[in-house]
Amino acid sequence: MSNRELAIFQNEMFMQNIYSHLTRLSDVLAFSATCQDAELAGMNVVPQQFAAVVEPFVGSRVAHLCHVMHVTNTVTTGSCTLKLWLGDETTPNDMNLIMADTRTGGHSLYSFIVDTLQYICISNNTELNYAYEGIVRGFAKYQRHNRFITVSQTCADGMFKAITASPTMADTICMTPGRVAVLYLQWTLHGIAVTNHTLVHTAIENVGCFQQAHWDVQRTTDFLNRPCGSLCPAVWRDVADNSEQILVLEWDSRFSMKSILNRSGTIWHLALDCQNSACPFNPNVNARSAHLPANPVPGTHLTIGIQEERIEHHRPHYEAKYKGILYAMNCWMPQIVSVPLRDGVPVPGHVSRLQVWHWVDMLGPEQFVHVSA
Repeated sequence: MSNRELAIFQNEMFMQNIYSHLTRLSDVLAFSATCQDAELAGMNVVPQQFAAVVEPFVGSRVAHLCHVMHVTNTVTTGSCTLKLWLGDETTPNDMNLIMADTRTGGHSLYSFIVDTLQYICISNNTELNYAYEGIVRGFAKYQRHNRFITVSQTCADGMFKAITASPTMADTICMTPGRVAVLYLQWTLHGIAVTNHTLVHTAIENVGCFQQAHWDVQRTTDFLNRPCGSLCPAVWRDVADNSEQILVLEWDSRFSMKSILNRSGTIWHLALDCQNSACPFNPNVNARSAHLPANPVPGTHLTIGIQEERIEHHRPHYEAKYKGILYAMNCWMPQIVSVPLRDGVPVPGHVSRLQVWHWVDMLGPEQFVHVSA
């Protein structure tokens, strides 16, 4: 880079002018990574954007909010997080907080909202959308003038169970004061929201992206007009996977999301079966795709042999298969069985990447979200 070009990047007013036109968080972080001068000039841009999003709810107490979120393992999700990510001109009137269940966390967050911010509790454990029933242990809604703060409390390892229970894929975005995690980011950037498994009612919902006209809500991935590939909504995913299904961006290392991701152990998918007519994971067009978990679970020599054949003839082919020991209900001796990698997983890296549902139904009644940690 020539001295003249370097001088341009070292012009603080010029750099700030560039940043003022970058409304999307992804664009800001991408530009700040181009060179050291851009990184230095943009050091305070994202914190300022974060503050601008939450200030209507907390006023001048942004730093206090960051501290409380950090000590209580709380993340934001929903419209406020989408505004920071997409940089649109909408003005959310509600801030959604999801907090992991802790001994003291609830009191600290409650004190901040009610005593410090002077919000009034208008709903306690009521008006909870049906998608979160059985996942959220406690729910409260607070109001101050025309602003609302909702707090959902989950079990200690179930934070992402609540996040992935959101009605659409776009609503699963979540954020700490220093990091944001986006699932299916390319679709989200283009304003496409695929409905989640939790949407069991056929009527249009008044929650999440359904109530916003600028979102193109799709119930299947037919809009792709091609196979889903690794983005297939029926393919199970570990939220801690470092893959194209999830993007985690950081601007403040003090408020890490990596530790929360790693502790969650959440495995999930958007749909039980893919409905894209061009996708090989659609059982209606591919009879050799697996219906998992196996029902009934293989428990005899005969059913174990049948399941081994299904694994061998599964299409698309599993990338790799390993050996495991199965203690079947109706076999006298432990059985050596094939345990493949999950569909769409190219390499091993964690036990959650193994498709054990051929042999064991770990999900019980909950067929979409499972905590493996």
